Amino acid sequence: MPEPTSPVAVHPLVIEIVVDCHDPKRLATFWSALLGVDIRGEVRAGTLWFVALLPICPDGPIIGFQQVPEGKVVKNRMHLDLRVTELDQAARRAVDLGGTPAGRVRRTRTAMASHGRPGRQ
Repeated sequence: MPEPTSPVAVHPLVIEIVVDCHDPKRLATFWSALLGVDIRGEVRAGTLWFVALLPICPDGPIIGFQQVPEGKVVKNRMHLDLRVTELDQAARRAVDLGGTPAGRVRRTRTAMASHGRPGRQ
């Protein structure tokens, strides 16, 4: 337990980022390949289905994917900003893994993986 005056006690640490989706395994597999990290584990218990990646950096947050019954109605409310040195090559790789090109903004390119269906948004 942290001391009451420690930074952890005062400022919470992000330990996990969870994405609600239709098919957690498929989405975790896409992001695992794209980010170059392994899948940490999968939990199926009753109606719960959750798949988590290993942290993307030391002491970094875990990215998890959790199945939810409702479908996506509007655009995604969250995205990950990624840095690469070879933008065109990285964009092609994301598409090869099943992502969908979603446009170019300034010197960046966006590729989306939909909820459980990489390649369809």
